[in-house]
Amino acid sequence: MMADNGPVTTALRIMMVDDHQMFVDSIVRVFTDEPDFEVVGSTGNAANAETMVRDVMPDIVVLDYQLPDRDGVAVARSLRSLPNPPRIVMVTGYATPATVRAALEAGCTGVVAKHRAAGELVGAIRACARGESIAAVDDLAALMGGGAATYGLTARENGVLQRLALGESTETIATELFISRHTVRTHVQNLLSKLGAKSKLEAVAIARKQGLV
Repeated sequence: MMADNGPVTTALRIMMVDDHQMFVDSIVRVFTDEPDFEVVGSTGNAANAETMVRDVMPDIVVLDYQLPDRDGVAVARSLRSLPNPPRIVMVTGYATPATVRAALEAGCTGVVAKHRAAGELVGAIRACARGESIAAVDDLAALMGGGAATYGLTARENGVLQRLALGESTETIATELFISRHTVRTHVQNLLSKLGAKSKLEAVAIARKQGLV
């Protein structure tokens, strides 16, 4: 379970993209009770998502993995390509390894399983706003491949590893995860140490062999 270290210092502008109206209504009620949260819009389809993001300029988008008119992963990629893109928290009822990996590759900060308590999503959003790791799915390390737990990789290290496997640069990874290049390099060094690798290329090769990517 991810710790919620309390509200951030300024109000977070949050937008919902989810076609399950009961879920949206429930979450909006929870967010309304949070003094540092401001819900600035919601839509139930992908067609309106990009236009609404441009109009209301949210800090965080809570995005459903499965939308009626488009794959949520494709929507995430589209939103991440906008100028000053919002941070994205993917919510899903299907927290499988493929779901988590696809969300991270699309530029989401993390994934939250819908069956978790609403407080988990609140904490995940605050962590996202602070640039911290989001691990609000059951046993994220296990979802990303059982070997991740064996190697002691953190959720953030896993996210960096998935992006290294895609051939992304330090600068790109830093931009997508909203962290500094120095922090990325620190995560990479931790990965090399934990995987027993001497280079990023070797780390990715080991990860592929062990089924981590």
